[in-house]
Amino acid sequence: MGYYDMNEDVVVTNVIGPGPRAVHSPTTFKPDYAWQRGEVARVYEEQNRFVTYLGDWHTHPASDPTPSDRDRQTLRAIARSRAARCPEPVMLIFGWGSNREWVAGAVQRTARRGPRRIEPLQVALVRWDP
Repeated sequence: MGYYDMNEDVVVTNVIGPGPRAVHSPTTFKPDYAWQRGEVARVYEEQNRFVTYLGDWHTHPASDPTPSDRDRQTLRAIARSRAARCPEPVMLIFGWGSNREWVAGAVQRTARRGPRRIEPLQVALVRWDP
């Protein structure tokens, strides 16, 4: 969750976890949607409706942070979801880099410059408290 600053940069202020009933496996992930919706609503109210849902984040523990076909489908589904109210969703991916360390990558599904497409974003991690 977060906001767009005056330069239209994405600023992430809150990260919502997978939830207590999330299902994890080496090749797939299913979040606890009900729990996540409750957390998004709670943060939205606590932050005086200043921050909003921006998109998704996850890890690629066995590969780099390049979006997969499933990631692209997820971005499309978020953009089309009336409930998400997020027509240009961001996806932050933490992947295993070539130097055997975690690296971050981000993309956004956008229509700002023509037809909808996936555009890479630069990532600057300011604070990380896992």
